Amino acid sequence: MSYLAGGAYYGEFSTSRFSSGAAMNATGTPIATATRSGVDDAAFALTVTNIATGRYKVTGTIPAGYAIGDAVQISVTATVDAVAAVGIVDSFVVGEAMRGTDSAALASVATEARLARLD
Repeated sequence: MSYLAGGAYYGEFSTSRFSSGAAMNATGTPIATATRSGVDDAAFALTVTNIATGRYKVTGTIPAGYAIGDAVQISVTATVDAVAAVGIVDSFVVGEAMRGTDSAALASVATEARLARLD
């Protein structure tokens, strides 16, 4: 997935009981941190929301100052069943928005591929 500077970010992760692997909510709300090119970045504010037992979403807006090619990792810290843990749940490289002519060319190629399958 390609994300753009200034665009929305969305990801998901899950938590489970260490002893059984069964889905289990964390104690409190897990904390998500963005790391840009190896440095934690508090300017990339992330919100964690519980959406089902042991299932969470992470949302935020990628700062407009990010440059094409910046490497980003999203890590989460959570305590589940009295076990504290941290892990990388997502990573991506900031991409470049398609110009109008690029998206039109891509749509044309996709249409040609569909028509070729019909022959």
